[in-house]
Amino acid sequence: VQAVTWVAVRSRKKAKASANQMTMF
Repeated sequence: VQAVTWVAVRSRKKAKASANQMTMF
């Protein structure tokens, strides 16, 4: 369960990072 949560948080941060990059450019 903990591993699944870690993956979900990681993908969420990744999506947030790409969204920020899109806003920047």
